[in-house]
Amino acid sequence: MTEVEGSPLHMHIADRYLVVYTSNGFLKSYDTYRRETRQSNPPKNLKENFPDEECVIRSIKVNCNGTKVAILASKSASSPDPRLIVWYCETDVLLGYDFGKGKPLKPFGKNIDCKNRNLEDFITGSRPSYRKVVKAVSSTDIIDQGESEETANRYPIFASWDPSDPRVLVVQITDIPEDPNEKNKDLSKSLQEALGLIKAKEKKPTANPDNIVSLFVTQDNGVLLHDCFTLNPSFLKFIAVNVPWFFFIAKPDKNIRERVRSVSMKNFLGLENSTPEVRKAMLDFAYEMTIGNMDEAFLAIKVIKSETVWENMAKMCVKTRRLDVASLCLGHMGHARGARALRDASKEPELNARVGMLAIQLGMLEDAERLYISCQRYDLLNKMYQASNQWSKAIATAEIEDRINLRTTYFNFARHCELSGDYQSAINAYEKSETHRFEVPRMLQNDAPALEEYVIKSNDKKLMDWWAQYLESTGQMSPAIHFYKASKNDMALVKVLCFMGNIDEAMSVARDSKDKSACYHLGRQLEKNGMYKEALEFYGKATAYTNATRVCRDNGFDAELITYALYSTPTDMIQCAQYYENINNYFDKAVLLYHKAGMVSKALQLAFDRQEFSALQHITSNLDDKANPEVVNTCAQFFLQHHEYTKAIELFILGKKYLEALDICIEQHIRMTDSMVENMHPETNKDPEYKKLLYERIGECCMSQGNYHLATKNFTQAGNRIKAMKALLKSGDTEKIVFFAGVSRQKEIYIMAANHLQRLDWRQDPEIMNNIVTFYTKGKSLDSLAGFYDACAQVEIDEYQNYEKALGALSEALKCITKATMDRDLKEQREIEFQRKITYVKKFIAAKRTYEMDKEESMKRCASLLEAPSIEQAVRTGDIYGFMVEHYVNHKNYQKGFALLNELRAQLPGASLNYYVDQSYLDQITENLGVALATERQVPPDAGHGHEEIEEDLGRYLD
Repeated sequence: MTEVEGSPLHMHIADRYLVVYTSNGFLKSYDTYRRETRQSNPPKNLKENFPDEECVIRSIKVNCNGTKVAILASKSASSPDPRLIVWYCETDVLLGYDFGKGKPLKPFGKNIDCKNRNLEDFITGSRPSYRKVVKAVSSTDIIDQGESEETANRYPIFASWDPSDPRVLVVQITDIPEDPNEKNKDLSKSLQEALGLIKAKEKKPTANPDNIVSLFVTQDNGVLLHDCFTLNPSFLKFIAVNVPWFFFIAKPDKNIRERVRSVSMKNFLGLENSTPEVRKAMLDFAYEMTIGNMDEAFLAIKVIKSETVWENMAKMCVKTRRLDVASLCLGHMGHARGARALRDASKEPELNARVGMLAIQLGMLEDAERLYISCQRYDLLNKMYQASNQWSKAIATAEIEDRINLRTTYFNFARHCELSGDYQSAINAYEKSETHRFEVPRMLQNDAPALEEYVIKSNDKKLMDWWAQYLESTGQMSPAIHFYKASKNDMALVKVLCFMGNIDEAMSVARDSKDKSACYHLGRQLEKNGMYKEALEFYGKATAYTNATRVCRDNGFDAELITYALYSTPTDMIQCAQYYENINNYFDKAVLLYHKAGMVSKALQLAFDRQEFSALQHITSNLDDKANPEVVNTCAQFFLQHHEYTKAIELFILGKKYLEALDICIEQHIRMTDSMVENMHPETNKDPEYKKLLYERIGECCMSQGNYHLATKNFTQAGNRIKAMKALLKSGDTEKIVFFAGVSRQKEIYIMAANHLQRLDWRQDPEIMNNIVTFYTKGKSLDSLAGFYDACAQVEIDEYQNYEKALGALSEALKCITKATMDRDLKEQREIEFQRKITYVKKFIAAKRTYEMDKEESMKRCASLLEAPSIEQAVRTGDIYGFMVEHYVNHKNYQKGFALLNELRAQLPGASLNYYVDQSYLDQITENLGVALATERQVPPDAGHGHEEIEEDLGRYLD
């Protein structure tokens, strides 16, 4: 060893091959066959392949031909590595098996390319030799066997190669410490307790026994799991393997001196003493089976004829889950039943469920139990427990995980107990399966006292009813009555009481129970005994109305007959109606029954003939639009002749004779209701002119009766929006008038709406004023709009003396009248009038504005306005006089002020002075001149001037 490699730590020799692991992490292999020991492969630096781990090598083992070295390591001194690592010496590749995850490892480490170079070429650097080229293992060559639950969560503690076959490696593995709560995670805790798979809480869980794992390690396919079994508790540890034997050290035993024991491999049961050729064939078969090469596997064992071998192979298929191979093995074994069961199990979707059936056929119940639990097929597990007579486990499984089959499980267990003679357990199981009402009497049919005792103790009504029937069949009536009462079977109880002649008690039971069948049976008995009144009562309780009507007709119970006939069948109703038709004073009932039975024509004819108004009204109240039009018309004419106008109108409407109905409403002053109008809807295929006429007639009728909203609706449906608007105007509903005008979009309607709105207090509501302007504008009635602006100007003058706003309104009026389309002479006249008003108002406003700058000039202008012709139409003379009086009073010229007041009185004789002149100015004139002035406030004579035209326009449109 060189200084770089370090000193040897571990050594192992197999046949002529030696491997050494040094203190610096180098793994070296030697061939001792020659005179001088020579290195057979380049050294392997393991530390370079575990750069991130503190690798501690625990053991190294070389196989019999020196091509592979098994390595057991630890991550640290106290933490074992769950991986088994195999160094492929010829290709310098590291492979292995991860027992922590239960699956093979992929190649890792620094691979030295040895495809075209042998060891001598590597050392000497010469050209390639004649030696066989070695194929390097790649990740694509590794066969994915998936994860194995048996080998998961463990780590290796010992490994041994077979001394003759370089492929066979056997490892002893033990548990990695884990959380006890994670064990058996596929099984619920309650089921584990029930099946005994976990112990009580107070007991500490014991560790799982070690497992022995056999592996195939090949150049082509890597490390493959072959078999795994549990170490026998009597053995201490595994020490070696030599196909077909495993060798173990046994625990000390006083009776047995030998400590080394041998156990045969499963594949070689019955072939332990076979020839080397047979052993090699079996090993080749096992290897080919492991890699899934079926053709090569069967070629390997063609020479073997032992049935035991085929059985062992079939059992091995349970481990490898190879059902295709298992079918062939069962065929060679002659196991027809197992082959059939395996074929039936092929329908199961889970692989473990199918393998579980194979295990059952081979007697491997524990394996089957584990497989069914792993795939959660508790129904199949339950069936297996039942078939193997493990009833406690079967019931526990059904109660916890397979409740859908719980009753079936109890039933099968009850059958088992019955066949075993354990009747009490069978009764309990039958009760839990809810089949005791039939099965227990069947089971105890030959032991009447025991059966009666069971019935009494069970307190089950159905069982008591069955027992009462049994007693009745044997003639034991008194006990039967007792059990019928206990089971509350009133029908059977009444039947027995009637048989025994106890009619009174039977009547009492029937009245209390209200059981229809009991009442019917009792009614039959009472009728047979001539007790017709009582029979009628119980027929009615039983709803046997046919029997009840028959009894009434046969015995002259005319008053009671109608009560039962109305609930009977149509045939019985007709019979009863015919019966009433032949009896005086019962014609109304005959009419009612004919109508109820569907013979409307017959009922109406009888009602007409007998003048039965009440019955006729009842019939017509049930008529609908599907009734015969002729029948409806006949009824309407009948009511019309007898002055029943409202009923006649309803029937005419029902018969779709709407115009006749309207004529009656108008002639007889019958008020139209909303329901009547709603029902007068003509069919869609009717003539449009007819529809228009009908809606207009309805609208006119409603209009005459003051129902304006309904009239508006029908006029609108008729397409006559003008009449609809007139009706709406009469209703006075401003909100609907505004809405209707907005949606109608007709000039006339806009104008009518605006005229109506002018009647309202538009001075206090700006929204109404805006609607008036909008409607006149949309209606293109600019002359009316000009009149409205003129009225607005007059309001500003009369109410607020605001001539500036009045001037604005007059200006708008002049604009409107200029654009208006009307008679030219009238238009010119209106324009001159508005221009004159505007001129006067402007002069008055100018005179008032000049006052601050030149008072005398302002007074002259006011005086000239008083002399202007028709000044009162634009400016109130009272306002001019008031302005002048205030000026003279302010300048102490009381005489001039008083003179102006006299002129105002002369021009406006009925006016009140303080309406135009502030009271304080009047008081000053009175005090200084010593004269008395009247101050009673009155409405000025010119207030409201200019509204006559608007009122006339509105009246014109409302006519």
